[in-house]
Amino acid sequence: FEIDIASDNKRIASESDLLFLAVKPHVYPNVIEEIRKHVNENTIIITIAIGVGLKDIELAFGQETKIIRSMPNTPSMVGEG
Repeated sequence: FEIDIASDNKRIASESDLLFLAVKPHVYPNVIEEIRKHVNENTIIITIAIGVGLKDIELAFGQETKIIRSMPNTPSMVGEG
């Protein structure tokens, strides 16, 4: 896999096959507003914010979006991480 990082969210959003939204839940609306027009319809968005509903994320993008929720802390919470 090629992992790219940058300070330009729009560029990363337009070039990514897998896009991780790894920001605090209260920042989601701002980030999505910034990138939503730049995300390819085939991009898979991976979210780790439990406080933001998947339907809310899809509605914020304004189009049908491929979204996966990852819960990276759950194994640690149950003593299996």
